[in-house]
Amino acid sequence: MSGPSGVASAVALALLAAAPVAAQDIESSITHLQENLGKAAAAKPSQAALTSRINQDVFALQVVAPQMRAADAADYARSMEHNSWLLDRARTASDAEAAAILADVAADLDVKRQASSGMGASSSFTGKIKVHVRTLRNGQPAPGYRITLSPVRWALAEPMFRLPQLTPHASGNVPPGRYLISAIEGNAIKASETFGLGLGAEDEMTIDLPVR
Repeated sequence: MSGPSGVASAVALALLAAAPVAAQDIESSITHLQENLGKAAAAKPSQAALTSRINQDVFALQVVAPQMRAADAADYARSMEHNSWLLDRARTASDAEAAAILADVAADLDVKRQASSGMGASSSFTGKIKVHVRTLRNGQPAPGYRITLSPVRWALAEPMFRLPQLTPHASGNVPPGRYLISAIEGNAIKASETFGLGLGAEDEMTIDLPVR
């Protein structure tokens, strides 16, 4: 985790991205994902059911992508690029590991697709969900924790997103998807759980995270 100066910088920003991605728009990130999906499917024909499921969800997201607000595209693209990276890993992984990786990609994209289904009559696909995180100990509020969110199998030391305030006021906007959400005190991770943010096509949700 970053030191005190890094924490201060994070508090000053709404959300701090851990690393840039090559594609800064959603259309380019989807194209890149489709290219890597094709390579993974060719390399792992035994995983045709998973790659077909991924392809269907990617197509559904491609349909709504032009309606995404420009302000949300970069973070959403970063999230999609992580899935592209995982697909590239699956291509060269063992069959068992490839199956696990593809299952994680499919789970994240399923959340994203379900989140996009909540557009209704609106012509705008925001591409973000507002998340509030509450830390609890024995069912009671336990304030003072930093909250980070990263996709499953995130490989960098820095999280993809960091909420700008400590609990109980930890909240921020992130792309819908499947995240490992962690509560940190000092330099120690006190809790980590995986959540699907946007499964109910909601615009806002609250996560309760029990801490030790």
